[in-house]
Amino acid sequence: MLSADKPANYAWQVETLREKLEVLECQISCAANDSLYAQRSVVDACVDNALNDFMENSSKELTSALAPYLNGPFGLDVAARVLRSALAHHAELNAPELVEFCRDILDE
Repeated sequence: MLSADKPANYAWQVETLREKLEVLECQISCAANDSLYAQRSVVDACVDNALNDFMENSSKELTSALAPYLNGPFGLDVAARVLRSALAHHAELNAPELVEFCRDILDE
């Protein structure tokens, strides 16, 4: 565009558009962060529900299996380390699958 063809306030319009673009980019970034946070909250709620169900059904067996560590020195730390190792080993052998109610929620 030639200088003669530009409106008198062309520089101001360009600057205004740049500022609006910066605001829009910031709004998009904030919306994306909000979306990620909301998704994380849904995932956390699903995991909490699934773990609560598991503990209602299997907590006695789990604590009994870990009793030698839980009743010993540094009990919970050692038991958590052993449980983490067992969980990692199981996840390597069998691909983890979402429980059905979590799958339904997360597929929406």
